[in-house]
Amino acid sequence: MLYAGMDTSTYPGKPVMDKAFDFSNIYWTGMYLDSPARAAGEIPYTKPKNGHNPNGGNGAPVGGWMNGWFDLRPWWGLLPIYWGQQDPANEDGPIDVREQIAVANAEDAAVKATTAGLPAGSVIYLDWEIGGAPMPAGVKYCSAWFHRLAELGYRPGAYCHPPASLAFRKEYPGLHVWSVNVHPPGGDGITIVDGKVELATPPINSTVGELPDRDAIARQWRHNVRQPAGGPIAGFPLIDLNVAVVGNPAFPESRNQPGEVRGGPIVGAPVTPGTADWLGAFAVRRGRVARVTWSPGEATLDADLDQSVTFPTVSFNPFAPMSALTDWLAGLAQWDSGTDYDWHVHTFRQAVSGAWKEFDVPESDSVVIDPLAGVVIARRKGGAPEVFAHDRRSDNIAGSRWDEAAQTWTVPVHLQAPTGPVAPSVLRTNGLAALSRKTGLLDLFWVGHDSVPRTSFSLGPGNWSNSFAIGDHLVRAHTMANLAPCSPGPDLIEVPFIGRRDGDPKLRLYSTPWTTASLWGATREIGGGAVPLEPSSRIAATSRSSAFLDVFVIGRDGMLYNTFLTTATGVWTALRRIGGSPPKLAHAVTACCKGIGDVEVLAVARDGSVWATHWDSTLLDYVPMEQLTLLDLA
Repeated sequence: MLYAGMDTSTYPGKPVMDKAFDFSNIYWTGMYLDSPARAAGEIPYTKPKNGHNPNGGNGAPVGGWMNGWFDLRPWWGLLPIYWGQQDPANEDGPIDVREQIAVANAEDAAVKATTAGLPAGSVIYLDWEIGGAPMPAGVKYCSAWFHRLAELGYRPGAYCHPPASLAFRKEYPGLHVWSVNVHPPGGDGITIVDGKVELATPPINSTVGELPDRDAIARQWRHNVRQPAGGPIAGFPLIDLNVAVVGNPAFPESRNQPGEVRGGPIVGAPVTPGTADWLGAFAVRRGRVARVTWSPGEATLDADLDQSVTFPTVSFNPFAPMSALTDWLAGLAQWDSGTDYDWHVHTFRQAVSGAWKEFDVPESDSVVIDPLAGVVIARRKGGAPEVFAHDRRSDNIAGSRWDEAAQTWTVPVHLQAPTGPVAPSVLRTNGLAALSRKTGLLDLFWVGHDSVPRTSFSLGPGNWSNSFAIGDHLVRAHTMANLAPCSPGPDLIEVPFIGRRDGDPKLRLYSTPWTTASLWGATREIGGGAVPLEPSSRIAATSRSSAFLDVFVIGRDGMLYNTFLTTATGVWTALRRIGGSPPKLAHAVTACCKGIGDVEVLAVARDGSVWATHWDSTLLDYVPMEQLTLLDLA
């Protein structure tokens, strides 16, 4: 099933849209933010039209679509659009593509999104109109807009032709794309069926005209179409026809068709001790999990966890983060039952024999799983695994424990501290993290609404401390950056993340330490600060022994960098590039160790390919990254 969508520049009003929802197969609509306000120092407008619903000039009224989120949610899916600067060759403007104007436009877009009621974490699609490959200055403009918008708490998307989106993907990891790929003439694509307006839903990836962006989540495929005569919706406007693999492009993970999405989350974990391989890599492909076990020069598909053959009735969310232990995988999934937006936590466990078995975490009437934050699985040393997810309704964290005797998961419950909910403030875009540094103890980490990392610790199942902010409260995590806590031993924790100190314009790599002697210490910059970082890329950390802790990050150049801590001296090395020259990387998804003399790193490139590198005590440095071709996108 694909989702029919529409967009029209003038808001038809709530009564018309209500009727359209009842008397059509349209699931979602474009929503035009007023744009763009003139930026200080912007060159004069030279085009007859300068954006949808522009304000700050031209005498145009404020656009009605600014009421769209208030009027149409939660029934409608929405695709928020911001018209920014354009290529000077485009028939409409404005056309000032300098980077400082991009920053000003992104700030304007964030203000308008907030005014229009869009929650933090919504995807906002930058409108880049011209066809063909974008000019270099246009790529720089869009990249600067994407990055500044992400700093302000909204996720970047792009409305553009496929040659442009393929260029933009290299500049920003995980970009959401609404593709312009117009259907050839012939038929309007809109009919009346059983008294309802029916929009056709052609394939997302049309091969007619420009070669498609195969990972676009929405496609505009026909322009300026009217409701046929005698249609049931009075006042139905002239619309452009769209189709999507998601039902709500502002939050693609909330409602989607996994089987229509080529890729999905990647996660890794060390393999079971005693086996020859070093790393287990899990990847979602068209909603199904595939696992590859890897050692240098050799990758093998795990036939016991290949959902194209085994466990085919469960589809994993292709936009929600997963989590893995040596013998467990946890993700958000749906049963193939026709529903498309109710996600539950689903796990697989590997037996000693190597075979995998699936276990569904029971649903709870009081917990509504938030797919944006994803799921994390952790095991207390000496204890059973636990899974944690964010409840989007209560803004709290819920947890479930594995009952070994019953071979089932407990019903998820909200985590409670002595004074109330453990986590009444979670910045969803950063996700969750957990670790166990010693027997019986578990530490949970997240980022609060003030962008400061927070934690709660548990001395036993169901026994949680009050949460508290850690480190220097003036150092705030980037809104798209994950926390990568790691413990070399029972007396030390480090929590690395990418962030910015108040008053400092530069994003840097930081870490907040905990020791038994000093408890939580001051947040400090690590890695030297000389390497420009890609702040929207995931980072990874691991400890190969009690003497060392390694952190891996992606630079703005798309390459992999490493810094490590020598615990005896408390000194971090400067960031240095490792792993050769793979395609531009999106994320360092996992770092792990099989023993005290090796480190493995798993990364995903911006084209969706999966790569691994390693170091061991016989080598002077990390080897060039190796592609795990068995996990390539179809």
